[in-house]
Amino acid sequence: MSENKEPAEHAAGAVQEEKEQNKESKEAELTDTLKRLQADFENYKKRAEKEFSYCREYAEERLISELLPVLDSFEMALKNSNDNGLKTLFAQFYSVLESRGLKKVYPLNETFDPFQHEVIMQESDDKQKNNIVTEVFQAGYLLKNKLIRPARVKINKVKKDAKASIQSEELPNT
Repeated sequence: MSENKEPAEHAAGAVQEEKEQNKESKEAELTDTLKRLQADFENYKKRAEKEFSYCREYAEERLISELLPVLDSFEMALKNSNDNGLKTLFAQFYSVLESRGLKKVYPLNETFDPFQHEVIMQESDDKQKNNIVTEVFQAGYLLKNKLIRPARVKINKVKKDAKASIQSEELPNT
């Protein structure tokens, strides 16, 4: 009779051991799944935060771009008025835009930069350097170092024969 118990106990022990192995295997599998879900969730949070930040910046850029014509009109009104209240209001308005990262591009007497300036007119003055901005028709603007409107300018384009005479004048006498 004791012989019959041993194989039964052995079988029961094997079943118990198999159950524990299955339990440990299942536990490891669930732990792995949980870790993957946590990592996926963290990646989702980072991606959502990045997208939200991008959307906020895009909305801000769009709003400020729409306010630029108002800013231009404001500046024209200031040129034709001596009203101190208007000057104060403009200063406050511009200060708010600057605090959001707006920076004026006013390249008068600077070298023409095709990445920040749009040529509206050209002139040929032999007494000035080539590709120098001689007049600014409309200021450009950067928002957080991104160009949102190029400056509209007139540049000096020296003709080739005039260019040679300017260069010969600039050479030092020996």
